[in-house]
Amino acid sequence: MSDATTRRALEELARPLARRVAIGGVGLAGGALLVTLGVAAWLVRLGVVHTLWWVPAAWLLGSLGAAVALTLLVRRRRSVEPAALARRLESEGAWRLGAISGMLAPPAEGLSPELYRVADSARAADLSRRAEGALAPLVAQIGRGNRIAMAALGVGALGLLGAGP
Repeated sequence: MSDATTRRALEELARPLARRVAIGGVGLAGGALLVTLGVAAWLVRLGVVHTLWWVPAAWLLGSLGAAVALTLLVRRRRSVEPAALARRLESEGAWRLGAISGMLAPPAEGLSPELYRVADSARAADLSRRAEGALAPLVAQIGRGNRIAMAALGVGALGLLGAGP
């Protein structure tokens, strides 16, 4: 196989997307925890809650929110793996069905290795040229999710710090 393979091209596309998804997921998990603790702290500060039961309840609820965010992170992370990206690009019409994912499968019995290498290199070059534009909606969607996560993190931090000791 040549160095310019379809799998490598997809991995290069997936790597920065996976990093962005991870940053957003961790930010959302931290934001969920901080928002929950901040709300609980403000409820105590405003005199709505007078007993100490709120401490374990707030941590439990915040941990549950963080666990949900991390579960979403794992699910979202799977959606940017190379095979999933290939299916996405094909299903959205950027490439015909099987054009990319077919190159991820082992070559058919009896296929010329040279022919397979040429087709694989051509598909990898095509991906390098066109995939960035085709993935722009996904990149924008991940960016919106990350902004929401960072806003939750900031609001939670300000709320918790603003409640004071």
